[in-house]
Amino acid sequence: MNSRSPAAPLVNSVVVFAGLAIVILAMRATSDVLTPLLLALVLAIAMAPLLGWFMKLGASASLALILTILVTVLFILGVVWLVGTSVQDFGDSIPAYESRIEELEQSLGSTLAKLGVDPDTLAPDPKASPEALLKQTVEFASGIVSGAANWGVILLTSIFFLVEATAIPRKVKNITDEGSPAVLRIVRLTRDLRQYVAIEAGVGFLTAVANVILLVAIGVDFALLWGILAFFLGFVPAVGIFIAIVPPALMALIQFGVPQMLVVILGYIIINFVAVNLIKPRFVQKTVNISVLVTFLSLILWGWVLGPIGAILGVPMAIVIQAILDSTKETRWLAYLMGSGSEPFGREPDPNVGVEEQGLT
Repeated sequence: MNSRSPAAPLVNSVVVFAGLAIVILAMRATSDVLTPLLLALVLAIAMAPLLGWFMKLGASASLALILTILVTVLFILGVVWLVGTSVQDFGDSIPAYESRIEELEQSLGSTLAKLGVDPDTLAPDPKASPEALLKQTVEFASGIVSGAANWGVILLTSIFFLVEATAIPRKVKNITDEGSPAVLRIVRLTRDLRQYVAIEAGVGFLTAVANVILLVAIGVDFALLWGILAFFLGFVPAVGIFIAIVPPALMALIQFGVPQMLVVILGYIIINFVAVNLIKPRFVQKTVNISVLVTFLSLILWGWVLGPIGAILGVPMAIVIQAILDSTKETRWLAYLMGSGSEPFGREPDPNVGVEEQGLT
């Protein structure tokens, strides 16, 4: 006789939801401490393929770790130096751009007046004026540089994550010899996170390089700064590309006029389309199994929990929540609804697939 109550699955689902809600609220309360740790974890995941690549070339685990750390340090220092230099030069140039903005506003006002439209009735919100948007861009980029002290903590923490990563494959392989479904789910989660970070970073880098080439060809000032900004915003789902377009488009408008601004906007859209629809599928046969709606909602939720950096971490956190929901039978249907629907419902990790095939190493 089955003594299990019919309400048991519902109770288990409520417990899981309550637990997730408590964890999310706790994460919001501790976001100042948690955000650097999560960034360090994402950085370590992004560097893990490089660590494995050095080891496949024949380097020992210790040498591969040292080389990976060296590359990571040089990358971070290079980004901070480039952004810091560009921000300082950009801030010094703003007064010169303001006079050009006034000319554009007067020209636009005259054109509207000739069309019988009162320019005063269409006065924009001061917070959305070109001057304000340029200053906000400087403040955003300055925030990256001002967080250099945090980058030291992030880098140090990511190094410890990488040190542990050299031992994890051996540990997990010993455990998965017994075919534990729970461990295989963890391996699958690690693979999905690494795949997402590596693909977004690689495609984002190629997109940023293409954007810089476009801006340099047109003659837009501070092209390198806008390229770095596009790289980081490439991790922001759905709206990142549109935010990245605004500063260089404004610069093109201020420097040259409407035609060049339209060229920048069209060029960014074409480059992003090619990157997402043509380049990315060549690097991966299977994308992260998260629906478009969940991706966008994750942007809002984790932006609220962790602040602006939560937009970058939104999709990785959605992958983690999906894995948690998929771990129990009562909530597995929710994990399936979070996905794209491309996989069959209720698929279990294959116990016959080893660590290498699951993607840990």
